[in-house]
Amino acid sequence: MSSSTFRCTPLDESTWPAFAALVERNNGVFGGC
Repeated sequence: MSSSTFRCTPLDESTWPAFAALVERNNGVFGGC
């Protein structure tokens, strides 16, 4: 069995690059579903 850990952080200047990478990996905000 594997375990995943998620972390929630406020979106600001320091977290924007990670958010942008997440959006790109999922084909934008509307393309992932």
